[in-house]
Amino acid sequence: MKKIEDFLKEEKAEFNALKEVVKLLNLQKTNSLDIQIDNIHTCFGKTKVKHFESLYIENYKIFKNFKIDRLNKINIFAGFNNSGKTSLLEAVYLLTKQNHIGAFFEIVKLKNKLNDLNSVYLNKVINKNIKISGKFNNYKTMIKISKSEAENINKKIR
Repeated sequence: MKKIEDFLKEEKAEFNALKEVVKLLNLQKTNSLDIQIDNIHTCFGKTKVKHFESLYIENYKIFKNFKIDRLNKINIFAGFNNSGKTSLLEAVYLLTKQNHIGAFFEIVKLKNKLNDLNSVYLNKVINKNIKISGKFNNYKTMIKISKSEAENINKKIR
């Protein structure tokens, strides 16, 4: 019986911590790009597994077609400088943000030490279609980041 009580205490503490995070997010609903971050999906809610089981990264930084299966709750990624460790963590972060483009913009700004983003710079950064997918608690989740040419825009400089 004690094990169940300890488990319930741990779950309650984790739930209260998540409630605090949600409160903080509600206080700060927009980032510097004024894009809403209210996109919380049930896939990442209170679950039993609580970790990604697999990841697939296509055309994100150094990863062209990278797949990793059988992830555990704790994983160790080691490697030389510029081997992709931080890029892997960024991909996981973007996947957890559920298509929140502002998260991608913030990563670009932070990694490149920029105060503001402009379309010319983003055009250089997004040179191929980026696809990041994974399996979280038996739910498949995926994001795609791509650029497209807008139609019916007057491109003349005045």
